[in-house]
Amino acid sequence: MRGYIMNSILTVGLIASLAANYFFFTTRYQATFMRDVESKRSQLNEDMTNELLMSRLSTIDNNQIEIAKMQGYNEGVLACAYKLDPKESQISNIWHSGYARGLEQTAFVEEMGYEKGYAAGFQYGQKENMKAIQTILKSGENVQKALEKFAVDIQNTEKTENQSETKQNNK
Repeated sequence: MRGYIMNSILTVGLIASLAANYFFFTTRYQATFMRDVESKRSQLNEDMTNELLMSRLSTIDNNQIEIAKMQGYNEGVLACAYKLDPKESQISNIWHSGYARGLEQTAFVEEMGYEKGYAAGFQYGQKENMKAIQTILKSGENVQKALEKFAVDIQNTEKTENQSETKQNNK
């Protein structure tokens, strides 16, 4: 009877061990399978996105070529109507000279914006406040505290000016 019980315990242990090994093996296999499927799905999505992007870029490139052809066609029709030599296309010359003038205008506006904006404000700030700052520096008091006090004084002056303007506008 003892032998029977020992065999039964060994058989149950062996079956339990096989069941546990089968469970762990299938769980690991499923996890590996799911990871592989996810990686392939990710690769497929990336390939599809790249394909769509390249298709769109190709379409844009083709559209730009078509636009350039239509521009050339229109210039050709106008050159024919005005009886111009294709190398001396008036439309092309006008466009390029206009583009150059536009670049010059942009540079001019940037320069004037700087001169009338930041640079003018900087010079105004220097002129208006130079005496007060020089007085602070000559007095020998703590420059940081003096400049903070000076900034507060300027803010208070601006507030009172704004209030007086508001009162005048309300009258």
